[in-house]
Amino acid sequence: MGCCASKKPAALGEDGSTPEERLERRRSTKQKLGTVVNPRVEADDDQLAKLGLALNDELEEGKPLTEQEETKLKDEIVAKLEDASVMESFDETSRVRIFRGMITNNNGTDDENVQEAIETYGTVGKWLREHPSILSEKLPKEELLNGVMNARVGGVDFQGHLVWCEQLGDIAGVVKKGLTVDEAKVLRMKTLEAIRAAQIRACETRGPRRYKNVYVVHSA
Repeated sequence: MGCCASKKPAALGEDGSTPEERLERRRSTKQKLGTVVNPRVEADDDQLAKLGLALNDELEEGKPLTEQEETKLKDEIVAKLEDASVMESFDETSRVRIFRGMITNNNGTDDENVQEAIETYGTVGKWLREHPSILSEKLPKEELLNGVMNARVGGVDFQGHLVWCEQLGDIAGVVKKGLTVDEAKVLRMKTLEAIRAAQIRACETRGPRRYKNVYVVHSA
């Protein structure tokens, strides 16, 4: 479903063009070339242009890693992992997402960013390998925690980002019933894996790759 986009208004293009002007030029070019278009994305771009927001094909997350980025990932990060085989646990979207977050858009020094990326790929990859079937597993006290988190998926925004929300209930009551910190961590990881799977499915249906999502939390 469509809703408000999750991005702040985009700056004007390098040539000073607005999203509406860029969209018009792009469509003119596609028409001349006979390019097949995605009706769903085209309709969403109409709404984004009216709102003055970045168009779908302008988002960084929809683009693959460049040759230079792939080299950096291979030589400076994967080569320094304690066990490089954990990289096999990542789908392509997650592999790119971590690089963008830890390297491309991180505010630290290059050395700090690389170290964070090494730790993130290593830790997350190990966890994914140790829990290959977590989405189909029945976990201890799962219904107890999920009953007070009330997670719901509400579709995607105009840029294809999954929109999901949680309305928190009696968290203190769950703790009193014996839910441990370690149990809660595993249960929350299962929730996040479910969101990741839903985002991937939404992208496969809609078109452009997305790894960011819109999260809304309401404290009862």
